[in-house]
Amino acid sequence: MDRQCRKSATTDAARGVRIPSGGLCWMVALVMSGLLASLLDAQPVRVITEFARFTPSGELFPQDQIRRPMEVLSPPLVRGAWNAFRIVVDAEPGQDFQLFIGQNPHNAMRVRVMREVPALLDGRWVVARREQVLLPFRSDRLPAAERSATRKAYTFWLEVQPPRRHPSSRLKLEPQVLVGKQWFIYPLEVRVLELDINLQGLPTRAVPDLASETPEVVADEAYTTVLEGALCGDPDASFPRAAGAEEPRNREREAASVFARSLDALARMHSREDVEQGILSFLKVEDRIRWCRAPTYPRDRFGAEWPAALRNRLLQLAGDPFD
Repeated sequence: MDRQCRKSATTDAARGVRIPSGGLCWMVALVMSGLLASLLDAQPVRVITEFARFTPSGELFPQDQIRRPMEVLSPPLVRGAWNAFRIVVDAEPGQDFQLFIGQNPHNAMRVRVMREVPALLDGRWVVARREQVLLPFRSDRLPAAERSATRKAYTFWLEVQPPRRHPSSRLKLEPQVLVGKQWFIYPLEVRVLELDINLQGLPTRAVPDLASETPEVVADEAYTTVLEGALCGDPDASFPRAAGAEEPRNREREAASVFARSLDALARMHSREDVEQGILSFLKVEDRIRWCRAPTYPRDRFGAEWPAALRNRLLQLAGDPFD
């Protein structure tokens, strides 16, 4: 940790926050991470996991059982695949903004952004559809019905694809919002992992087919399918095949399929037993056969974001390109 802290000593000019190097690195990291989180909370743009969903009034979907969305600051990316996140822009009612995405190095990765249209369905909030947007996105070009006087939150499905042959490294990705003449930046230091997954059956297109897809009603359902197939299906089948995740039909299923293929790649690096044990340990499963009869998930701890916590833990097996 000391070596990592010394190497990562940087100055965030946009916020005037300096991360010092040298001694007391652990203490400084803890204090500064809390300060950074509070600063990020105070600005109108943030990046969260794809499992946290917001209503137009800025409230979390009640059924997702998320009390506070996870901070996404240094996410691991699987190269060659589209890695999913969600951008949230908080705006004052009637306030217009522009959304940009910056990269360093410039255009090191492919990025696509889809705005989400939430709706009430049988008394429950859902993401009704997504529409791809060209950057910079301007909120003043939205239909009047989507710019109501009570709207406080806009959400965007963000996908990032490092090239298939991209070396493992850390890259900068910055969603940026311009409100009036003031800029707000959410800094992401993404980690491209040394993890080669099987891309067969995964869409690699730059423009997704959104007209024929329906977003998932339950945020984490695609991941429950993957885990139940992985732990309770054919033990000789690949993780995607056992989970029926070889040909995804929407953004959520595509993200879950990338996860299933990552499990296969991790099993080749280590062993299938190591990967399955990591899943069972996270789920706190003592009796696998009993669990398969009535699967349960740690929504009490993480809400619908439990797959993100599991994914981050398992991807540590791929190592950290910072080392």
